[in-house]
Parts: sequence; structure tokens; C-alpha cells
Amino acid sequence: MLMRTTLPTLGSICALVLCALGLGCGQLMGPPEIRYVTGGEGHVSADGLYRIKSQRGRIVFVKPGTDLTRYTQVMLDPVVVSYMGGPDAGRELTPKRMDLVKKYFDEAFQRELGNTSNYSVVQEPGAGTLRVTPRLTDLQVTAPQEPAGRSQVYVRSAGTVTLILELSDSMTHAPLVRAAQRSEIGDPSGAGYESNTTSNVANARVLFRHWAILLRQTLESVREIPAVSPEVDSDPSPAA
Repeated sequence: MLMRTTLPTLGSICALVLCALGLGCGQLMGPPEIRYVTGGEGHVSADGLYRIKSQRGRIVFVKPGTDLTRYTQVMLDPVVVSYMGGPDAGRELTPKRMDLVKKYFDEAFQRELGNTSNYSVVQEPGAGTLRVTPRLTDLQVTAPQEPAGRSQVYVRSAGTVTLILELSDSMTHAPLVRAAQRSEIGDPSGAGYESNTTSNVANARVLFRHWAILLRQTLESVREIPAVSPEVDSDPSPAA
């Protein structure tokens, strides 16, 4: 069962981001509706966030009734990266390349958060500060980092990774938004390319920038999360 209320959602903002990145652009209609998912298992998390209907393979939970206008500052935690079941032999990132992944991710998000019109970027928790905690989980590297000898390897994707992004109150640690999306690390056009360190890192940076712009657009557009009706709240069925 779905409860509806009009408000710009992550889906509409993603369309704007795709246009900005030149990754495809369709006709944009008016703001779509947020739909709270009700009934069944897992529509309410153990910490009280409600799942909303989302597109493009995202899983999004929000705290209903949150007024984001009371936040004027934002801080970004360093990203944490973990493999899916441990790295595959011969395809794991070297410590130096892992440090580069974290560096480029943090740079992309710091840059976009610094461009937001609603928040100033700070480094410490405080009153009126929104905390952004990113994690890159279940990383699977499927392309060789450096082909052996003089051989050339062409791939459509260097691997896959899941971004988990949580927004919380920096003082109370109360979660406000939690979103997850699994993405391929490849050329945005979907075309094959020669796999090497330079091309794989470049494609990862494009993905990080895409995610960072999406977050900035969301923070600028969504200023209030609507409350849920008693009908929605009557069937908690908490998620594990």
C-alpha cells in the first residue's frame, strides 16, 4: 500500500543530475509524489525510518516530519570502503589505490557540498549541523588493474559497489535519511573501454561526482519530509 504526498524526490533530482552530466535527459514534468511504502516486511527500520517508493534501484528510508530548514551547516565524515566477502586474489586494490579512491570520493563530495546554497561546510558537530556519513560497501573489482604483459583488456565495467549514505543530526546522532544504491563502475555511456588504472580511476571519479551532485541537489530541493498518516503508522513491521 502506498501513501502519497507531493514533494520533489530523489528520482526527480536524479533526472536533473543526469542532464547536468550529459548522461541522458528526458522531458521533466512537475514534481512527482513521495510514496511511503506500507504493509509487508521492512517498510519501517528498527530506528524508526520509513521506506519511500524510489526509482533506479535505490533503497531510501526517511524520518517522517523532519524539518531540514533548521539545519544551516553540513559536515562530511571520511568514506569507509569494504569488499564483498573480501577482495578477489589479484584484483584487490593496492593500499595506494584504495587511498586514491577515498581521496577522490571525499574531494567530490566536499566540492559539491561547498557549492550548496542552503548549507555551509564545517568540520565539527554542532547545533544546526547535518552529518553526512558515506560508506562504499560490497566492492567487487572484476577488471584487472594492469593487464599482464602487453595485452589489452576491454571491459564495460571495472566492478560494482554500493553507496550507503546516511544523514543524521550531528549532536543527537538521530538518523534522518538513509539511502543505498548499487552501481557499476564503468563508462557512463555503457561503451566498452580499455581497462587500466587510469581509465578505471577516471570512471570511478565520474561516479563519485554523479553521487555528490545528486546529494547537493537533494539538499537544496528537499527542505521538509512529510509526516505519515495514522494509516501508515499503524503497521510498523520493523525492518531488521
